[in-house]
Amino acid sequence: MLNTVKKTLLILMLGAVPGVAWAQGLDLSGGDGNEPLTIDAQGGIEWNQQDQVFIASGPAKATRGDTVLDADEMRAHYRPSGSGSSEVFRMDATGHVRITSPGRVATGGMAIYDVDNSVIVLKDAHPVTLTSGADIITTNGQLEFWDKRNMAVARGGAEAVRADKRISADVLTAHFITNSVGNTELDRLEAFDNVIITTATE
Repeated sequence: MLNTVKKTLLILMLGAVPGVAWAQGLDLSGGDGNEPLTIDAQGGIEWNQQDQVFIASGPAKATRGDTVLDADEMRAHYRPSGSGSSEVFRMDATGHVRITSPGRVATGGMAIYDVDNSVIVLKDAHPVTLTSGADIITTNGQLEFWDKRNMAVARGGAEAVRADKRISADVLTAHFITNSVGNTELDRLEAFDNVIITTATE
């Protein structure tokens, strides 16, 4: 059964899905049982019960804690939980994907969000970009955003730039810390395979 709602925000009767609260948008539990996941879509939300997926037409926004995922379209795959409610375990985002958290912004063409492990994998036909303060990391491959570990991994033609310093490698691993004002900043960068370091004079 496929219900299409042509409203700015989805409002359904309570109890349409056991354990799911419907309000200004779509409120669902996350797969790890911690912070809830909220989805809002200006183009409406389709509910495909047979495939157990919600399709949010954009611009769409998913919020969990202090992490926000924006895209042209999102597909939230859900499953029954042990308590009899429903929980989202994976989200697919396509088109103008933007991920923001305090001190970080990542952009790409598509993303897969593993809700259980709080991992977002970004890809694009063009370089994927992660900006944190003065540091900019790009990759022609994929960028893994490990939220719980406060870490990002850029694979394939990866490059990090800060002012006149540049480091490129097959794989770059960025470790972040939270500063005194609550924003995230780059603490350590690890480079693997075909490493090239460039400065203004060397």
